[in-house]
Amino acid sequence: MAFTFDDGPNLEATPRLSAQQRNAAMLAALRKHGVQAALFVTAGNGADRPEGLALARAWGEAGHAIGNHTMTHPDLNSAKLALAQYQQEVLDCAPTPMPTWRPSAPPICRT
Repeated sequence: MAFTFDDGPNLEATPRLSAQQRNAAMLAALRKHGVQAALFVTAGNGADRPEGLALARAWGEAGHAIGNHTMTHPDLNSAKLALAQYQQEVLDCAPTPMPTWRPSAPPICRT
């Protein structure tokens, strides 16, 4: 079993927690239960800003994997999205190579 979290980091506050509090609570829960996880970063969700980068870095510093989930989470099933555009999304999300990446949407197989 693998625990993965997509579209991180999220800079929006909830009614009860700030982004920093939520991030710390998630990391604390994972640590408490001895769980290693992966955070798949969608840079447009905040990792392209210092406060979001700090949240994502905290996952790596806690020993979790950090993966690439594109810049803006484009729809892979859209006929309007060219392969070159998607490749650029992946590259824009990571100025340096990330150890792994996850498509922003699973491809739909049509027969």
